Amino acid sequence: TDRQDVCVVQSQGRKRWRVYSPPRDQKRKPMADVFARGKMEDHLSVYDLEERYGCELLLDTVLEAGDVLFVPAGFPHTTSTDSGTSGSSGTATTTSRNNDEDTSIHLTFNFDTHVWELDYVSLRMMAYIRANVYDVMLDSPGADNKYTGLVNTELSQNVRTRLLDALPFDFLSLDNDTSEKMVQHVTQTVMELSHEIHPESASLIPPEIWEESTRRLLQYGNDILEIHRDMYLIAIEEGQFRHSEPTIFAGMEDTDVTETDPGAYLERYETSIVKSMTQARIQRMSLFRVPMFYDKVDETKLILQSNWGPAPGMEDNSDGGGGGGAETQALPADWKTSWPLNIGDEVEADLGGAFFEARVTRIQNDQNTYDVQFFDGDDMDGLSRDMILLKKIPVLEVASTSGGGGTASGDDLGGIDTTGMTKKEIKRLLKKNKKKQTKNKGAGKGF
Repeated sequence: TDRQDVCVVQSQGRKRWRVYSPPRDQKRKPMADVFARGKMEDHLSVYDLEERYGCELLLDTVLEAGDVLFVPAGFPHTTSTDSGTSGSSGTATTTSRNNDEDTSIHLTFNFDTHVWELDYVSLRMMAYIRANVYDVMLDSPGADNKYTGLVNTELSQNVRTRLLDALPFDFLSLDNDTSEKMVQHVTQTVMELSHEIHPESASLIPPEIWEESTRRLLQYGNDILEIHRDMYLIAIEEGQFRHSEPTIFAGMEDTDVTETDPGAYLERYETSIVKSMTQARIQRMSLFRVPMFYDKVDETKLILQSNWGPAPGMEDNSDGGGGGGAETQALPADWKTSWPLNIGDEVEADLGGAFFEARVTRIQNDQNTYDVQFFDGDDMDGLSRDMILLKKIPVLEVASTSGGGGTASGDDLGGIDTTGMTKKEIKRLLKKNKKKQTKNKGAGKGF
């Protein structure tokens, strides 16, 4: 499965696609990300899809040049370059028109709503943070990934599907009237969803907090859209320049150039770009992986995550206040390329000037290099630290400024060592454990 809605355009040759409905019983593997099934360490065979997860084969077809296929996020699919088809379950079949053409090439266009946090589960979490209301999602062992854990085990299929759904397409509309209507619609929808999931906690969040969270996500989405708009404008300019390159450098011959003439040498270099795939041209062609744009995207996401906290007057809403403050270790500006890596960390790794999603599989401390596995299963060894971008913001150490802390005893904290924790942190931990104990007794179950 993919985290994006995917639009596939077959441009040459043929490719067979089989698309399935999403797994009905995610409880069999609750810690598996519904939008990343079959990737990294999650092995998912066609047999598992049909026999264990109850997935229905929706489509079995062969795309040929000019065909277009849309696959929604979270829908399992498999591809192959064989020409055979199976027409079971009323699926479509096609007969190849170019049997002699062996090369298969397709273009993929992604709608990255879940990648950019533009879904209801992200909006719900923002509202809980803004209202400083305890979120039962934190009880999940996979709380660092909102698409795993309790979301897969405690919700009905209907509620879970709606919660994981992307925000409406018109949410980022340029028309002010449409955008305002979508803000009200999205706000009402996430409020209703949250009350279905856990009415006790959702009722603690004022209506204005829900709307404020929606508007903040709208602002963030428009910032992301603006970055992509700039990226596409540069792509258009690059296309125009590439089209005119042969004309610009027409008539220039390498034999007319001497290396002692710097100006002529530069002309010969520019001419070589037209004639061969130099590293400079490769960098220019990697338009949608140019670091400057993705750095801006990451900065925008970081601002959303780090600057979004309890609203004024909500600071003590969750645990009643009390306790002293805390000092947080400063996060270095270059944390993506400098922060220590661990095996299993989700990263983006440099592959010929472009960065792609990967996971750290081995650390060679003696050489300060790393081995990674890309999202498609390919491996790359011996990467230096500056060739790897850490995706998740590191967990920072917190030091108490109030002199609180100590070692807990008894069942309230389960023997957890609270040395260095503030009174507020201990109080929050007590409250969390109390909720777990209540839940284990069969009371208060909602998420």
